[in-house]
Amino acid sequence: MSSTERLRHYYTKVVGVTHHNDDGTSRQEIISRCEPLERLDLDHEEDNPVDPNAIAVLRENGEKLGHLRRELACDVVSRIKQGFSFAVFIKDLTGRQSASMSLGVNLLIIEAAPGVTAAEAQAYLDNLHVAGTKSGPHGYVTDASPYGQSQRAGCGVLLLLMVLATISVLTLVH
Repeated sequence: MSSTERLRHYYTKVVGVTHHNDDGTSRQEIISRCEPLERLDLDHEEDNPVDPNAIAVLRENGEKLGHLRRELACDVVSRIKQGFSFAVFIKDLTGRQSASMSLGVNLLIIEAAPGVTAAEAQAYLDNLHVAGTKSGPHGYVTDASPYGQSQRAGCGVLLLLMVLATISVLTLVH
């Protein structure tokens, strides 16, 4: 496995954000309390009756924001079974420019293969480029935001996000 396959990052959005959770809580209400750069958790819902590969996106307190797209979730489940680790952050929040618009959540996901060293993670993160786009195999985008310029976080925010991601990835590989 090449060094570029041992660590990678991509952006995607949370789906199902307008639904209510099983306990009746509003995902829109939960999202309204979220902040850019917030660290999130992924939870493989093996018993999900709709999709056994479903991956819930949760705040660290367990509140569910929604799910990863089905195609991406299938890939993540496969990689988890192979021992990969993930660090997930809110890149930015979208919507609610009017009362009729719903809120959305854009994610940064960093993936580390089993055995990635702290030095490899640091080198990868040091070499990340903010500009440019490359579509991933499941409609997510690597190396840049798939969203319009008006929805992109400023360069300073992305740099801060990368610093947080560095800390998280270095924690994942120890």
